[in-house]
Amino acid sequence: MAPKPGPRATGVHVYDANGQYLGILMNHSGPYFIQIFIPSIGKSINLMKYQIYPDIIGSGSIIYTTGDCTGPGFLINMPGTYPDHVTYRNDIDKIYIMMPPEWITMNSYYDFGSDECLAGTNAYFATPIAEIAPEELPFNLPLAPPLMYEYGSR
Repeated sequence: MAPKPGPRATGVHVYDANGQYLGILMNHSGPYFIQIFIPSIGKSINLMKYQIYPDIIGSGSIIYTTGDCTGPGFLINMPGTYPDHVTYRNDIDKIYIMMPPEWITMNSYYDFGSDECLAGTNAYFATPIAEIAPEELPFNLPLAPPLMYEYGSR
């Protein structure tokens, strides 16, 4: 007996400019914030405008508890960053799984604008991150702007 196909999803489907299917639109708050559910990995991704358009430099850095930008990385926790989410860094073309946030003492941070490790000490409520291997993603990076939307079943 042949396996039954999974349920079809009706909604607004999101594609990048290369026609890669990204997922189902969950939220689109103005021109700067887009939330997409990625069915194949069962997680949502929040995309800010700077993460989609490479000419807009993203803010934020990966922070570390070590003094030399080694070891596990963290992102400063922001509303809307949950363990069922992933985050995209367009400046380095990587996607990270986000873990439950915790209090840490940052001792260094990697600044992608200057491409260097900088010293700094501060306490943050931060989200541990783990990189997703590119072969585990249902699409290729980098994402190509502009994003396209299509209503229907898939």
